[in-house]
Amino acid sequence: MLGHYIYDGTFYGLMTTIARILEWNDSPTSIQPAAANMADLSAEPTRVETVEIIAEDLLFQIRNEISDLAYDHVLYTFLSEHKQSEIILYHYIRKGLMVGARVDRLLTDRWVAKAHALTRKVEREVHRCKGFVRFSTLAEGACYATIETKYYILPLIAPHFVKHFADQCWIIHDLGRNKAAIYNRKAICLSDVSLAEDLLFSHADDEHKRLWKQYYNAVGIFEHKNAKLRQQFMPLKYASRLIETK
Repeated sequence: MLGHYIYDGTFYGLMTTIARILEWNDSPTSIQPAAANMADLSAEPTRVETVEIIAEDLLFQIRNEISDLAYDHVLYTFLSEHKQSEIILYHYIRKGLMVGARVDRLLTDRWVAKAHALTRKVEREVHRCKGFVRFSTLAEGACYATIETKYYILPLIAPHFVKHFADQCWIIHDLGRNKAAIYNRKAICLSDVSLAEDLLFSHADDEHKRLWKQYYNAVGIFEHKNAKLRQQFMPLKYASRLIETK
């Protein structure tokens, strides 16, 4: 049968759905989060409830029967939030379970190629974003930074900042998705967050910002200024949020 499937929008929800479809030997027409617009569907979709152990079993299969690299492709493709990411992953995982680690050498396969392309795009944004996050100090002492990204990379960059700022409490706020990574020196959590009022920043933060701008001006060589090259390495979406370029 050719079916339309909906799930709760989570990574484990999608893994459960793909596992169920493989179990039922179906060829899905579409897999979409429940919040998506279903007006264009010709038939009533099948809702698949998330079952954690089923999702974990499939992820175990991906790691052990395909490869750790395949797991990364699955995660990064999901976090790309591409409108076809679910159906891409269904076909990629299905093929991988058939041929094993060799799947990532099948570059002429349209689904493998799409998963690889999305992974590269997400990896590129992760790499750039790590260098462009700027923390400010809140009145209560925690560090706070904002990001606005095309892909949902917050779960991917958070471990980097745990490693480099392990002795501080901090928050990285994804403004576009109203989500935040919150770290308290012991553990990190990802949470939905919405600010009801303006944040209060420490007075010492003004000096922090002044030093950033001073550093930026000191290392810059005015005579060698190249706006086009700068934008290539520092796109406007990042530059507009940097302390030193405001």
